[in-house]
Amino acid sequence: MSLDLNTENSQRTDGASARNCDVLILGAGAAGLASAEKLAQKGLNVLILEARNRTGGRIFTMRDPTSSLPIELGAEFIHGSPKETFAVVGAAGLSVYDILDSHQYYDGKHWTEEEFWDEVNDVFDKLEPDREEDRSFDEFLNDHKNQFSPKALELAKAFAEGFHAARSEDLSEKGLAISEQASENVDISQTFRIFDGYDAVITRFIRSLPHPEDTILLNRTAKLVQYDRGGVRVNARNELTGGTEAFHAQRLIITLPIGVLKAPATAHASLRIHPEPEEYRTALQSLEMGVAIRIVFRFREAFWETLSDEPIGYLHLGPEADFPTWWTALPVRTPQITAWVGGTGAEKMKTLSKEERIQKALSQLAKMTHRDPKWVESQLLTVYHHDWHNDPFSLGSYSYVLKGGADTARFFERSIENRIYFAGEATMMTAERGTVDGAITSGHRAAGEVLKNFDSYR
Repeated sequence: MSLDLNTENSQRTDGASARNCDVLILGAGAAGLASAEKLAQKGLNVLILEARNRTGGRIFTMRDPTSSLPIELGAEFIHGSPKETFAVVGAAGLSVYDILDSHQYYDGKHWTEEEFWDEVNDVFDKLEPDREEDRSFDEFLNDHKNQFSPKALELAKAFAEGFHAARSEDLSEKGLAISEQASENVDISQTFRIFDGYDAVITRFIRSLPHPEDTILLNRTAKLVQYDRGGVRVNARNELTGGTEAFHAQRLIITLPIGVLKAPATAHASLRIHPEPEEYRTALQSLEMGVAIRIVFRFREAFWETLSDEPIGYLHLGPEADFPTWWTALPVRTPQITAWVGGTGAEKMKTLSKEERIQKALSQLAKMTHRDPKWVESQLLTVYHHDWHNDPFSLGSYSYVLKGGADTARFFERSIENRIYFAGEATMMTAERGTVDGAITSGHRAAGEVLKNFDSYR
């Protein structure tokens, strides 16, 4: 579900005068579009520069005419009942449905939703959000190894690495604890999918803009940001022509992924801010872009259903598995299953080719369903995969807080000289980090701050 946008409607500069606007936004993902909608509603002239040839960012929905469901290669779930996301869903008239939250473990045990979350939450309840000396999640687990069963600790680690796409030896206990504390108001064990596909949310934002074809400029990679009391100037590379274009605004909102902001100057989509505040660089070093690998398979039949007499929403394997987490399309009955690995396991697999990753997943699926690998391959219809780690415009899946970084990461909740603001899931220190709801919420927050301070500098 996408709209045609004119990608050649900005002025080629290469030394000529810059194109002017009130507010310039870098990134046409959920955060950037949420900001643009709020600002445009107040009558401000907004421009969005998007490096990709599409909108949506890490929302990436594919449609296959042979499949009854949209294929999500990026964001897929709505966790809990976040008001920001459901406000968009309601305004667009979209349909959502509950995910079947039943869990089958590799030893054959079937857990209900309550049993699974009880195991994980008992461990997570010991996290300390006010801890003075931060420690890694691995250190936290080791300090509590006598309080919980090995399986409970294994589940907690697997959930932390999978859900946050984080290496547990680097993941901040304090950052995780702050997020978990905030999640008490959002029941993340309640999960939904958007029947129409997640990109319907992006379409809703685009249609809310007065003139989206003039507001969103695709194939523009921002390379240099300069600011002073006169405003903000951005130089961007036109990915189609190779030329440089310049833009001038009173305010700038940066919604680019942390992986891009941390990238070295030699990277394709690297961005530099001049002058660069020391606090900005320190804050970047307190965050990391996690690695997660997802592969979606469609087969002739849902042969994994024979593993249990109970319906299976999620399959969990041991930590040694290449893909320790799998989920089905239930309650929609279709022979589609998704393989997932995040954190340490994904780090080990990120250098493999697409074909090697697929082969490992198929071999594992054959083993856990007690099928011959050749038979499993014979049943395969289609494979869908996007490599977010090697995508130059994301360089990872989503962010997490590194050990010792919980306080310095809050820099992104503020602005640089009331000129440059930040939004995106990485700027959230709450349960919404790493989610579309976090991106939308942060976009609204940044737009609100711009509006609050705009008139005094206009």
